[in-house]
Amino acid sequence: MWPPSRKRQRRRVRVWRPKAANPKVAVSLRLDPDVVEAFKRGGDGWQTRMNEALRKAAHLSTSSMSATRS
Repeated sequence: MWPPSRKRQRRRVRVWRPKAANPKVAVSLRLDPDVVEAFKRGGDGWQTRMNEALRKAAHLSTSSMSATRS
């Protein structure tokens, strides 16, 4: 347990990161379990890979994504 003064210090700390040029939109989407598992089996970055697959299926350019990656 943190001492009271330490709790106040922890609350003041904010993690800041710059706003993304192309922010993502949070959605609720129902997918078949085997589809999700197939992407998760690829390890970390599965959501990014899924986004890339959706962009490809929708015939959208992936060039806008490369500008946001570091």
